[in-house]
Amino acid sequence: MKTTRLQKRVIHVPALTAIALTVILPGTTAPAQEPPAAAAAVPAADARPAIQYRVEAENRVPMAAGRNLIIQRVSPPVLPPAPPVVLRPPLTPAQLAARHAARPAPIETRLLSLTVTRYTENLSYIEWWPQGGGEPYGAWSNADYEALRMVPEMEVTPGEIRWLIFPYIINNRILRPSTGPLALPQLPADGPGFLLVKGDPADRDNVNPVAALHKIYKEEGAELKRVWLERQRLLLAEEAWRAANPPPIRGDAVIRFWMIESQVQDAQPSNPSRK
Repeated sequence: MKTTRLQKRVIHVPALTAIALTVILPGTTAPAQEPPAAAAAVPAADARPAIQYRVEAENRVPMAAGRNLIIQRVSPPVLPPAPPVVLRPPLTPAQLAARHAARPAPIETRLLSLTVTRYTENLSYIEWWPQGGGEPYGAWSNADYEALRMVPEMEVTPGEIRWLIFPYIINNRILRPSTGPLALPQLPADGPGFLLVKGDPADRDNVNPVAALHKIYKEEGAELKRVWLERQRLLLAEEAWRAANPPPIRGDAVIRFWMIESQVQDAQPSNPSRK
């Protein structure tokens, strides 16, 4: 199975701002990496001996696939000594200042949660809630929001606002209005677009993100569809592989516990009136 790599592109949106698009591209090959260094062998002197338990009481709880949950009360075992704790020296004021200066500038993160009623590949009705509350915005769109699942985030204002995109898609293949004929919108025939039917079109803070999303789809739609279909193919292949290769049945699960006496002394003076 090929490796998945993340690629980041910057797309310029007319009348808006630049958009940083993160697209997941399965089927590409990740850059070669150096093999990990071999783990250092543990000297025999550092190998810890197995802990011996003496069971005082036991209870078995049947589980699925013939397994049991075994709960054992054991005598306090002899535990190996704990490894020494190595404390790091505290950072100096100069080191703290350098660490603070190296941090990137904070970016405000907002959520663009879309409810998408998808009738066909090129016809959907979308709703989203405005920032700060209020009535939801609504629009007809001819973008394929299944493919737009591959756009997890974008920056409408580079370096200032990051939008996390969560589309909730309802696939509805039948246009069946409750009363009267349904007047379908006249959407652009030359490419993806949307027609705002609810909300203030002058409110750029709430319209710009959806406009930017359609701009991404206009320029990257073919690749996004390819990625989406490839992802679905890989998911089906993984599901078939898991069905043909079920995990081995594990043995019983064992939980052991023992009673200890508190080593903390009561620092409060005893109350002579308490019996």
